[in-house]
Amino acid sequence: MQTGDVTTLYSDSALLKAKVQAKLEWRYENGNAQYPKGINVTMYDRNQQVSSTLRSNYAKYDKQRDSYFARGNVIVNNVAKGETMKTEELHWDRLKRQIHTDKFVSIQTKTDVVQGNGLISDDGFVHWKILNPTGSFIVEKPQ
Repeated sequence: MQTGDVTTLYSDSALLKAKVQAKLEWRYENGNAQYPKGINVTMYDRNQQVSSTLRSNYAKYDKQRDSYFARGNVIVNNVAKGETMKTEELHWDRLKRQIHTDKFVSIQTKTDVVQGNGLISDDGFVHWKILNPTGSFIVEKPQ
């Protein structure tokens, strides 16, 4: 089934945890879905404030695993920490509340840029680890 302008809400104990929005969804009988025009995900903390966002050019959902796969210009922002990660592919495991990739990642923090291959993080992108770091450089503020 094809649907436009879709919003899916995920909650736990009556608290909103995540909102997934897509311009186009292809939903299959087995519950899986594809988002050929990409997704925008908003994650919320326990105070119902936006904690992080994720967007990509394409995504798919695996109902059996309760996980999303995002591909193409994947950008994750941690709102509170002001950190941004960019990669080409990312897996979001909703059951483990974890995101991960084995692809190249670049993370801009407030003070530096860290790059490497592979990443694992909580799904709020608060506690992250690059598995194979390849470089780091300091970002200088304009004077």
